[in-house]
Amino acid sequence: MKPLVSFAVLHAVPLSGIMLDQLGTRRVASLLTGILFLRGVYYGRAQRKVLGHWLPLRYKF
Repeated sequence: MKPLVSFAVLHAVPLSGIMLDQLGTRRVASLLTGILFLRGVYYGRAQRKVLGHWLPLRYKF
C-alpha cells in the first residue's frame, strides 16, 4: 500500500501545480469544494444504507 500512495503523491503534486497554473485559483478551489460536497453526500448515503437511518442527535451506543 505504501508504494501505491508514494506513487500517487509523486504524480499528484506536480499535476496540482499544473492545474493551478492553467485553471486559476478560483476554479481549483471550486473543484475542491465540489469534491468535498460530494464526499459529504456519499458519506450520508452510505451511513443511511448501513444503519437504515440518519444518526439522531441522541444516539445511544
